Amino acid sequence: MNKDFLDIWSIVHAISGLGFGLLFFVIDLQISYALIAGFILAIGWEIFEYKNDEGESLKNSLTDIFVAALLSAGAYLVAEAVNFPVTQESKLWVIILLSVYSLSVMSYWYKTYHWRPHHGITRIKK
Repeated sequence: MNKDFLDIWSIVHAISGLGFGLLFFVIDLQISYALIAGFILAIGWEIFEYKNDEGESLKNSLTDIFVAALLSAGAYLVAEAVNFPVTQESKLWVIILLSVYSLSVMSYWYKTYHWRPHHGITRIKK
């Protein structure tokens, strides 16, 4: 069981939070809703990990939730402060980059932990 507050996967949660914060900004979600959405996405993912016996401690899961949600709000506020251009093109690029990033992480995660919806997750032995 992972008992650390932060681990290598915390970086993934941080980058995800930044990406979703930028997405929330370009789709013109209010900051309060962006913060709530960030928490909901992070909590949802941690529940998924817990249900599939990911082996994280409660403090690591809580840290991952706060890192993702707070960086989501932080990215939103930075985008607002620097007047990030909200055009159709910038919306498309944010969605494309976030999708490619998410698929890359999920692909790596799938290769590391063989996941099948009805059987849970089993660590692949090398």
